[in-house]
Amino acid sequence: MKKFIFGLLAIFFVVIGLLAAAPFLIPSSTYGRVAEEQLEAMLGRDVTLASDPSITIFPRLGATIENVEIANAEGFNDPYFARADSLNVAVKWLPLFSRQVEIASLRFDGGEILLHQRTATSNNWTFTPAEAPEPTEEESDAPSETAKSFDAIIPRAEFTNMRVQYVDEVSGATYDANPINLVARLDGLDAPASIDGDITVNYERFDISASLSSINAMTSGASTDLQADVSSQLVDLSFVGNAALGTDPSINGEFEFSSNDLQALTGFANIPIEQNITALGRTRASGRIAGPVSALQISSLTASQNAS
Repeated sequence: MKKFIFGLLAIFFVVIGLLAAAPFLIPSSTYGRVAEEQLEAMLGRDVTLASDPSITIFPRLGATIENVEIANAEGFNDPYFARADSLNVAVKWLPLFSRQVEIASLRFDGGEILLHQRTATSNNWTFTPAEAPEPTEEESDAPSETAKSFDAIIPRAEFTNMRVQYVDEVSGATYDANPINLVARLDGLDAPASIDGDITVNYERFDISASLSSINAMTSGASTDLQADVSSQLVDLSFVGNAALGTDPSINGEFEFSSNDLQALTGFANIPIEQNITALGRTRASGRIAGPVSALQISSLTASQNAS
């Protein structure tokens, strides 16, 4: 009995030792290379990491990389599309034993994203994912269950203390969002995706929670389920329905809206109002909204206001 117990303890300590040593079985540069490859495959842009990662075990197995830069779209003059002061890469344990690295999550800390709308059809945030490389002769001959595959899905991405600048040459509008703290979750291109957090735009903070049923459906122009909630001191807005991207995006669903100060809200949104509407006080509205963004139609509208 004692030998059996000592045997179990020995196996336990060996397993613990292997788990502790696993991160160091792979050179630190491999983490950076995998992060570059998966980001480049997902975005279709060059990704530059200024230094090799520093490996961490706690609180999660992974690595921290300093000064990450994502190249801008071709034809745009800004020095980069996005950069981060640091990128934390968390990896999955089990693939390490076969000397493979699979990313579990990414965290971008600091840095900024530069969004530029040059014309109605030209912007720098439309990504073209890189095509998967052609399999080699050896990979082609390998059985399907053992052939290598490449999955650019990153289940969780977190953005902390980020800044986003939006410049629209078409309308002449410029917005500066700083700071941004968001967590995005994505289990697959055909699986539900969500985003939660807060964004401060021109000194106004907005708390955001949104989810959609399929990234693939959205980017291909097909309709996808969408639920979104936005709240701030200026406005509370919720939407439940579906949406589709395209030359003229469209939505179809039910909404609820409330604002304590429509005058301040229209000023923030750069909507010219000739009359002073401060006296309206708190306003509420709900109903159904449908159609392309350029020609939205509202039906079943219920509205109210409350002021002294």
